[in-house]
Amino acid sequence: MSSGGSVPKRQKCEAAEAMPSQLTMVYFPVRARAEASRMLMAYGGLDWKEQSVKSYFGMSWGEGAMNEEKCVLGQVPILDVDGKIIGQSGSIVRYLARLTGCVPADPLAAAECDAIFEVAQDLASVNPIVNVYSGEKHEQLKKDYFETTLPRRLGKLVRILGDKPFFLGDEPYYCDFGVYHQLDLTRLLEPEIFKDMPTIPAWMARVEAVDGVKEYLDSRPACTGIGTNPALSPLPEFYK
Repeated sequence: MSSGGSVPKRQKCEAAEAMPSQLTMVYFPVRARAEASRMLMAYGGLDWKEQSVKSYFGMSWGEGAMNEEKCVLGQVPILDVDGKIIGQSGSIVRYLARLTGCVPADPLAAAECDAIFEVAQDLASVNPIVNVYSGEKHEQLKKDYFETTLPRRLGKLVRILGDKPFFLGDEPYYCDFGVYHQLDLTRLLEPEIFKDMPTIPAWMARVEAVDGVKEYLDSRPACTGIGTNPALSPLPEFYK
């Protein structure tokens, strides 16, 4: 596959023994810890629905977090799989990766994929910088992120990627989606951040061209008001 070509979307659940009848993602109206999972579901051609925290729990988040049956770990996102609850964003990603065949079959390559994904998780402090904080708090956390958190990981990601189309070779795996999300938010904060690292924007463009992922990214709401009044726009109907 050439570096400029598109990657075909996977068949629905090609690696799964059983297709769940209903997948429901429950989260807040932010582009944050559920994003890699959404990209995976789009890439795998899965059918899923979204529900707001209030709609899913039928109560405020403060009350819903205490619902140990539906919110086992007291946090979101959660993925409801035919009534069975998966908590922790990384666990949701790994489940969906197995479901869609988006994890290497070789155990060693799978471990490498997971290690790269964990580097992305190390960059997760960018999520609230984009989606939550404003004013002085936003500026201080942004400064810390760009001066301390990002430099410790970005060079390593550049080295691991090298000149490959994706992190593990010719096709994307869940680590690509995990890293893409964090660097996409990073780019929203500083659009020129990767200008001296040409392999990163080229790789991001390849991820953005993947069938299924492209359609999802093109249709999702924008992050607006970063640093002042952060919000998704337009706000999806299921959050209203």
